[in-house]
Amino acid sequence: MNRILAIGLLALSLGGCASFNEKIAAISGFAVTQSQLDIAQNSYDGTSLVALHRYAMLPRCAAGQKFTVPAPCHNAALLKSWRAVDITIATNFDKTQQAITSGNNTGAVAAWNLLNQALTTAASIAEQSGIKSII
Repeated sequence: MNRILAIGLLALSLGGCASFNEKIAAISGFAVTQSQLDIAQNSYDGTSLVALHRYAMLPRCAAGQKFTVPAPCHNAALLKSWRAVDITIATNFDKTQQAITSGNNTGAVAAWNLLNQALTTAASIAEQSGIKSII
């Protein structure tokens, strides 16, 4: 209870144009900034999308064949999953951007959390693909 009171008092003591909810979000560490989103987008574009493209360009694995460094190939089902996650990631980047632009911090945090879950899934798929061993 004392912690909540202290956060409330600190929020009230902060000056500026931000609303009380935005101050509480900032104090609690639950604000998503444009800078965070830009860094995440650039990182994703520069690493995961490159890996996805490179993996998709490999020949399809024959039945029973697995990805190896000497004979790289792509698994069709894994590639399909990766592309589906990429679409989810793009949607969540857009939703987070819209929420930040409109000043909806609660929506931005929710979209950011979904985005991070999708990014974790994409990283797992990239790891399964083996593509990082040849990039």
